[in-house]
Amino acid sequence: MSEIRKFFEEHAAFFAVVVPIATIVASFAGSWAAGWMQARGGRDQAAAAREAAAATNEAQRVAALWTVRQVQVAEFVQRVRELVRVSELFYERNNADRSISVQIGEARQALVQKQAEIELIAPKVVVQAADSVVKHFNGFVGLTAMVGETAYFADRLGEALDADESDRAARARELAATLRGWRNAGGDRAEQARWYIEAAQGLVDVLGATEEQVSAILTCMTNRNKVSEREQSKRELDEKLAALVAAAREMLRSEDDVAPAVPGQRRRWLRRNSAATPIGSA
Repeated sequence: MSEIRKFFEEHAAFFAVVVPIATIVASFAGSWAAGWMQARGGRDQAAAAREAAAATNEAQRVAALWTVRQVQVAEFVQRVRELVRVSELFYERNNADRSISVQIGEARQALVQKQAEIELIAPKVVVQAADSVVKHFNGFVGLTAMVGETAYFADRLGEALDADESDRAARARELAATLRGWRNAGGDRAEQARWYIEAAQGLVDVLGATEEQVSAILTCMTNRNKVSEREQSKRELDEKLAALVAAAREMLRSEDDVAPAVPGQRRRWLRRNSAATPIGSA
């Protein structure tokens, strides 16, 4: 110990200079290290904030797309069912004023508009299913109009046959006989033409049918498969609509009972700074 004390005493001037300098250097190094760690932590926190914002934006985008898809497909299905409902009015009302045809045109236009919206936001399988439904409708509506109007005027003829007024009932019986003649007309063109003219005139005079309705009724009467064709067309429409709904449920993950999937948020700055945080140093 005496030798160490003697060494310090002999070099007192040297240590008087070196010790303050060493103290200053150590203080500077400590400040620089603290500043460097703080700056690095700030950059990592800023990066984490950017990642969090990006994840939030992506979550909002996915949720918005999911909602839009759900709404558009649901409205498309509703438009399909509305068009079916309107087309079935041919069985219930006289379309002489073309009011049903106008409603069908408006409903079809709304359906096509909704189809265009689906094409912009839905996967290909859903787009194809929707297109299949729309393409099937033209044939379905045409058959429904023909069969429906025939059924409507058949009911009106039945009412006329049961009418209390003898004159109206007599005219109805005459029309019914003419319609049977038209339906059972042979292959002779002249005979067919005669029955067609008489039946058409009777439908106009007795039941108030228009020329367009007359054509549909008489065509349907000579083609007895139209009723079964319409029923088959309706079954095919139901199948195509069911396929669309199934594709839409798959798109929306309806069976999973989960929220739309979004990218996970990474927390890299926590891992980088875990040693410098109270949690990491514990």
